[in-house]
Amino acid sequence: MDIGVPQEVCEELSCLLTTSTKEENLIDNLNNNNKTYVWIGIGCFGLLLCVLGLVIFGIGGLAWLGNQEPQNVDIKVDTPINAEINKAVEIRITITNTGTVSITLDSLDMTLSYLDGFFINQSDPPYTDTYEFDNPVTKEKARSFTYQRAIMPGDTLTVTFRGVAVKAGDFSGEVNVCTNSFYECQASIARTIVK
Repeated sequence: MDIGVPQEVCEELSCLLTTSTKEENLIDNLNNNNKTYVWIGIGCFGLLLCVLGLVIFGIGGLAWLGNQEPQNVDIKVDTPINAEINKAVEIRITITNTGTVSITLDSLDMTLSYLDGFFINQSDPPYTDTYEFDNPVTKEKARSFTYQRAIMPGDTLTVTFRGVAVKAGDFSGEVNVCTNSFYECQASIARTIVK
């Protein structure tokens, strides 16, 4: 269809239309790229929130787990007040289930600051495993004795450690009795002076 526009003007209009279309395409591309950057930014912010939540709740969760004390259990730790070097010693830990359901003695943990004065050569009943670990809360080294023994409602289990005092000094530290899991523990302070 010819509307009477000279050929040169039509070529210029075609060029303008093509340029206009190119500019629109460029603007569309910029808008699409901006949307991509927005989505990348939202994703990074969400990831940052997840990591921050894990750090806060992860550390808080561990601290919360570490502060759980056993329920429905009575614990008594008997350690000698004084001991003589190269003489026998006994450390007695009594666990009574005061609840209505069975509990499990998971482990007995003693800090090395207490055990350094002794050589433990027997446990009655015998433990199934023993290992040293760094307590993440107190930053102290400890030795764990694993038992995994059931204690029925109303029953009492007495664990007796027998050993020898091997070093003179004033030895004190924590004795943790852990029931049902490794984090449900009740701490007692033990102290023995070896002369």
